[in-house]
Amino acid sequence: DAEGARANFAHAATLCEAALQCKPEGSDLVKVLHRHGQALLALQRPEEAKAALERAADKEPNNRAVREELVKAKRAVKALLVEGERALFNGVDLRAAGLTSKKEQRAQEMQHAIEAGFEALLDGNDEEALKHFLPLCSETMSADSKFKPQTMQAAYGAGMARYHRSSYKEAASLLSTFFTLLQELRSEGADIDVPLLGIPIARFYLAHSLFNSGGFEKVAETLNAYFQDVQAAGPQQVLNMPDGWMGKKISEADRKASRFRARASSAEALCDAHTLLAIVAERSGGAAAALPHCIAAAAAAEKPEQRANALENLMDLHAKLGDTEKEAETRAALAAVKDEIETKKRAQKERE
Repeated sequence: DAEGARANFAHAATLCEAALQCKPEGSDLVKVLHRHGQALLALQRPEEAKAALERAADKEPNNRAVREELVKAKRAVKALLVEGERALFNGVDLRAAGLTSKKEQRAQEMQHAIEAGFEALLDGNDEEALKHFLPLCSETMSADSKFKPQTMQAAYGAGMARYHRSSYKEAASLLSTFFTLLQELRSEGADIDVPLLGIPIARFYLAHSLFNSGGFEKVAETLNAYFQDVQAAGPQQVLNMPDGWMGKKISEADRKASRFRARASSAEALCDAHTLLAIVAERSGGAAAALPHCIAAAAAAEKPEQRANALENLMDLHAKLGDTEKEAETRAALAAVKDEIETKKRAQKERE
């Protein structure tokens, strides 16, 4: 029950505090801080959880589990502050009382619109998402540092929705704005809430949007950054487990967003990215320039159909380069994959 779970978390927090007294170092310290942060967050002590998790993140900046928990702690702290303000000023017209500025009110309105936009985006309602995001993406707002975090989030959401609707030129512009503002905020040392859907999927969409709108010169740079994003994010999984599993708070938004994060780091997406790099490389440097990327695409492919396409592209390149031995070797590998596909199709028909 809830009371028992709370007692378990309280006990876990006490054990972590005792462990910290022993002054652990390195990865051991990070593990203790991570578990301490999780327990404190479950105990509704978000400020303390945030402090523990920030300390862990300082030690291991690329630790995905710590970063995800830290994001939750930061959101919980913000929610607590908002709730406190509501309780303090309940029933008071802050504008009329002169306790908030027009700019502060506008920032709050923008945040509400962003939340509604992401809810629509996660539900697959791109048209509705754009209604919330696009009005926030003006240059005048992005130039104002007060609104820069909100404009960054809006550009992300609008860019994702535009991509889903195959409006590639607009998607490329919006997602480029997102990454520009993200870099500016990071250089300013701002506390950034990374969109729940993650950075890799946005970079992946940007690369495809650039390619489909003729921005070929930027595709390779964007895809190389995408590979770095995937590595930094670490392995991703779809969160299908129930709320409270292993002591974790999992919202419906977390579950929906996890599908985007998992898709962006999947073997299918990595193969696609290497294939796109090969196409761009061949445009500028010929078959020899494309060859390493086609080899990487074939190595990344897991699904038989995608592996067959990758091997076919690789075979064509070997033919263009006059490497008959490699061409024959790849042709044999392709034939084996095609046999595998046909065998699965026959088995499927027999089951039906």
